[in-house]
Amino acid sequence: MKKITKIIAVCCALVLLLGMCVTSLTGCDRGGDNNVSGTNNSDTSDDISAVIVDGKTDYTVSVKSLGGVALSGITIFIYADEALEDLAGYGITDENGIAIINLKVANGYRIVLSDPPEGYKTEASYPFTGTTAVITLASQVISDPDLSGTLYKLGSVMHDF
Repeated sequence: MKKITKIIAVCCALVLLLGMCVTSLTGCDRGGDNNVSGTNNSDTSDDISAVIVDGKTDYTVSVKSLGGVALSGITIFIYADEALEDLAGYGITDENGIAIINLKVANGYRIVLSDPPEGYKTEASYPFTGTTAVITLASQVISDPDLSGTLYKLGSVMHDF
């Protein structure tokens, strides 16, 4: 009897472990090919791998430069209405330029970016109809006569010399 109990316990552990691996693998696919661009080239779609718990799911927003550099420290606000009055949630992009925000399952969210690095152009808002969006920001030259103390790093926008 003890042998059967051990076998059942091992099988249950393997099933649980397999379930976590599958969940982990589907979670990695959130990047997708969806694109919401600062140049109005937008395409978002539902992510069928999204896990829904209590009517909520994770919505993933990725922000990068036109050159593909991940932009961190950008505050992402997600609104449930076009007027940008009903704030549904918010987050901040990590070092990979990604913010994951748990929201009520719905379509028609709008994304607003706050605190982008100096020199990046943003739209007033971006459409968000799926669970994953990639926002690509274009840069513009910054006119600033005093460049003393300016430190450039990967992803910085150059000033007009």
